[in-house]
Amino acid sequence: MRKKLIPLIREIDYHTPEGKADMTRIKATLLSNWKKDLNEYTDAELSTIIAVIKRDWIPHFYKK
Repeated sequence: MRKKLIPLIREIDYHTPEGKADMTRIKATLLSNWKKDLNEYTDAELSTIIAVIKRDWIPHFYKK
């Protein structure tokens, strides 16, 4: 599930100037919004986070 989550978050500008995923920023965002580090989530929790990102974050990002 992490392999699905990281590209989704990267899509909304969480990437380095080289185009790679900014893992420091991704981990900090997950920690501040969902209170756990990326590696502490179960697959069920990650699928919930992915659903929230698809439903709420990505549409908001493209409305800018």
